[in-house]
Amino acid sequence: MKAKNVIKMKKIIRYSGILIIAAALVTGGWVFYPYVEGEVPEIVLSPDFQVLGQEKTFSVSFGDRKSGLKSTAVVLSQGDRRHVLQREDFPRKGVAARTLTLKVRAGDLDLKNGEALLEISAQDHSLRKNRGTLTRTLRVDVIPPHIQVLTDRHYLNPGGAGLIVYRVSKERVKTTVMVNDRTYDPYETTLSGLPAYLSYVAVPLDAGKGNLTVTVKAEDEAGNLAQRAVDCHVRNRSFRKDDMVITTRFLEKKMPEFRAFDENLGNLDLLGVFCHVNTIMREENFKTIAALCRSSEPRRLWEGPFLRMNNAANMARFGDHRTYIYEGRPIGESLHNGIDLASTAHAPVEAANHGKVVFSGFIGIYGNAILIDHGQGIFSFYSHLGMMDVQVGQSVRKGEMIGRTDTTGLAGGDHLHFGIFVGRDFVNPQEWWDPHWIRDNITAKLGEP
Repeated sequence: MKAKNVIKMKKIIRYSGILIIAAALVTGGWVFYPYVEGEVPEIVLSPDFQVLGQEKTFSVSFGDRKSGLKSTAVVLSQGDRRHVLQREDFPRKGVAARTLTLKVRAGDLDLKNGEALLEISAQDHSLRKNRGTLTRTLRVDVIPPHIQVLTDRHYLNPGGAGLIVYRVSKERVKTTVMVNDRTYDPYETTLSGLPAYLSYVAVPLDAGKGNLTVTVKAEDEAGNLAQRAVDCHVRNRSFRKDDMVITTRFLEKKMPEFRAFDENLGNLDLLGVFCHVNTIMREENFKTIAALCRSSEPRRLWEGPFLRMNNAANMARFGDHRTYIYEGRPIGESLHNGIDLASTAHAPVEAANHGKVVFSGFIGIYGNAILIDHGQGIFSFYSHLGMMDVQVGQSVRKGEMIGRTDTTGLAGGDHLHFGIFVGRDFVNPQEWWDPHWIRDNITAKLGEP
């Protein structure tokens, strides 16, 4: 019996020893794993670029969650020249991640056009000395694009439009045209069999005061930026100032319509509603239209002069500065951004040119309105309508009936408010009605008969 107990005890001791050794091995494995693990550090380049220009800013993120980072390095080489952009050592464990931002100036490193090699590396604290690398063969391009302005006769009217045609010496560039602080998109075209860009621009109403700057900008894939000033001559022009008397009858007739449109106006009296509509709603409506004009067909849809409404008299001009008078005192102002045309009540309204309908609906002060895209940033706008006979997405032809006049919106009488947009800005429609202006300022510059 005692012999059996002795044997049993020896087995227990043997198994216990095995368990202790196994536990020790497991514990040791967890303790020593960071020193022998085989995962390489992670490296992320942002943005992941392949072209280096005159100046480039980028970030590099290193990470090692196991044994931690021991060293990192970023090296840029060209030919036999080697530039250490960054090197950092971490003698103590515990640094699991590091992100740095670098700015490379090609001139400072005397880089030339051609190839260069970007090498990014990181080593961890593992006994296996795991090393992660990321390499990029870069194309160095330090020469900015050249801009050639092809149109040399830029005689502009305050509140009018202009056309800039130009070429850029490189492909795949980002290019824009700036009028003071306003940006206008260019569109690809062909001139004399060679690729070019064209951009329609709007001229500010106060441009005649000598504060107009027109600039073409181009940025290549490497980030090299070029710009070219465009020589412009702005004619002198003045705009009318009108006092418009607002009557109680007008307020009683029109303001309830806006209360029904916006329930937040219910707590305002009629005069308060008018002031809100003339300021806040007017600004919101303009932003709505401008947003609709952000995207335009890249090809020209229109042809020849735009049509003016048949048998209609001018009731208000483009650029009129209005001061609203109520009971002998001014209550607000506005700038008229179109031309008001009046004919008979519910007169037919025709599309001014070929295009595509991008809006047909109600817009606050403009009432029922239609916006037509004519391509390359040109839009025509028709408002205060009653009936609207076209839908969004519908293509229309010049002279096609699209609706009828009425008094919707902030209109005192039956008429059409007609406007032209260039980019996201209203311009004087009279230019677009004029065949001589079209020929001298657009078709002749494009080499068209």
